[in-house]
Amino acid sequence: MAPTFRRAASWGGAAVAVFSIAMVALALGLAAVGQTPPGWMAAVVLYGLPLAFALMGAALVAAYVERRRR
Repeated sequence: MAPTFRRAASWGGAAVAVFSIAMVALALGLAAVGQTPPGWMAAVVLYGLPLAFALMGAALVAAYVERRRR
């Protein structure tokens, strides 16, 4: 696997994680004023961080496989 895949997976995972954390903060803010977050926001909160961890894990596995091939 090329280093480009690892770089894209790392940046993508970081971007998804930051966006998910921002949505968590926004959902908590909405809950504090007594409103429920929209469905798409709840989905981002629920599935965003696991997706980010999966992308970071894929980048780590790709780095391990590449290092073992050397």
